[in-house]
Formats: sequence, C-alpha cells, structure tokens
Amino acid sequence: MLLINNLQMQQLAQATDEVFLKAVAACVSRHWPQRCERLGPQALLTRLRSVGQVALGYGIKERPDVLRLANMAMALDHDLSRADLDWVHLRLGDTRLRPADRLDLLDGDVREWLLERRARA
Repeated sequence: MLLINNLQMQQLAQATDEVFLKAVAACVSRHWPQRCERLGPQALLTRLRSVGQVALGYGIKERPDVLRLANMAMALDHDLSRADLDWVHLRLGDTRLRPADRLDLLDGDVREWLLERRARA
C-alpha cells in the first residue's frame, strides 16, 4: 500500500496548482493576447496567483469558476488584490449566493463597467 505523508501531499498539491495556473495563463493568453504580452509571462503568473488567492478568500474553489474570475480580472486589467474595485469585492463577498451565481452577477457588472468606460473614452 502506498502511503503519502503530509509534506508529499502538499508538494503534490502545489505541483497540481502550478499546472492549473499555467493552463489558466494559456487560456487567458488566447483571449487577452495584448494584455498578456504587455504583462510578460512572470507578471501574468503573478496576477493569476493573486486572482487565485482572492478566489479562495471568497470560497471560490472550483477550477471553472477560478478561470472565469481570471478572465474577468484580465478584462478589468487588474489583479483584484486591492480594494480599489470595491464593487468587485462586494459582489464576491455576497455569501448568500453560490460562487457560480456570484460570478454570473459579477460578469454582468464587469460588462457594464467596461461599456461605461468605453462610453467615457
């Protein structure tokens, strides 16, 4: 029988997280090529790690949901770690809703914000 100690399990989880992080980076790079190129590979991974930490802080753990939040962060051109986008954190923090439902609403909010920004430009 194979036994895995806590340290080995933690290392395995970290390796899995890094593989997922790189998959998210590849996905957002297809959708946001100019922003990703401007950031560069290391800054992109830093941004995505930050988004992942924000997601975990709000109980968003499912990989498709984390990917959705990463795409919204790229749309906002932001790492979501700071509170200067209060409306994002308010929406994410509404624990009356399931994480996927919070992201559905946030998606609409992001679209509206982008349209307003475009109208002002």
